[in-house]
Order: sequence, then structure tokens, then C-alpha cells
Amino acid sequence: MNNKTHKLLLGISICVSIYFISCKKYPENDLWFKNPEKTFKGGKLTDFTVNGVDSMPMWERIYTTPPEYNGFIYPFDARTIEFSYSRETDELSSNIGFGNLQFFNNGKDVSISFTMFTSGTATAKYNLFYTKNSNWKILKLYKGGMMRIQRIYNNKTYEIQFN
Repeated sequence: MNNKTHKLLLGISICVSIYFISCKKYPENDLWFKNPEKTFKGGKLTDFTVNGVDSMPMWERIYTTPPEYNGFIYPFDARTIEFSYSRETDELSSNIGFGNLQFFNNGKDVSISFTMFTSGTATAKYNLFYTKNSNWKILKLYKGGMMRIQRIYNNKTYEIQFN
């Protein structure tokens, strides 16, 4: 082969390599190949948006407005909401409630059944997941345990993130 042929083959191989390196074939999350239930370990509620608007201040008001405090008998800091998940039992527990979490649709969606804790005879007026049973689309799920989920409910887009 002559020098021009070598340069042409080298150029073609570089272009093909760049194409495959820059081309995203999968979602941003590379865990669709693995069991997501082995990845998610729980974490703090770090983000809650409704139609892209930060709604953590709303939850802060819900848990600090007397006399209800969303079923608690005292003010509660919504920024301390923390979840733990047991993959053996699919149990999701928190300092505000308990329930189950099950992954389905090849790990792209999650079903959450969650009951809010209350103090005494009071009842929780608002559920963090809006309904006791709900299905959420997984937007991001990383090996470190961070999970971002999305649900469309009452024509609004809700996104929750756990870190």
C-alpha cells in the first residue's frame, strides 16, 4: 500500500472511532443492564420539583404549620427526610413513613407503596408521593445510590431525587 492509502485508512478509522465514542447509545444512566434494586440504597430527599419549580419550601410549610404538622404533633424539618431501602424485602422506610419499592419494566420504572407516619390520632394530610400507591419513571440511577424519579399526576410533572 502506498502512503495515501495509509493516510486514508487512518483518517477513516479515526472518524469511525470518534463517532462511536461520542454517540450515546444508552440513557445517561448505564445501570439498565444491572439490577437497579442492588444499586439504590436509599438516601436523603434532596430535591422535589413540580413542573420544574422547587417544592421543598412547600413541604417545609406543610410540616411546620400548626396544629396539624402533617400528622405530627410537632414541627418537622422536611430537609431531614431520609429513606432506607432493603432489597431483600423491598421495604422502604423513613422518618416520615414506610412502604415498599419494587423495580419493573427492566429497571426503568419503580412502583412505590408508601404510608405516612403520624403521631397519636392525627392523620397525615399529604403523602410525599401524592398517592399511597404510585408508579414512577426512573430518570437517573447511579452506583452510589442516587436516584431521580418522575411521575405525571394531575397534569403536573413531579420529580424527586434521593442522594
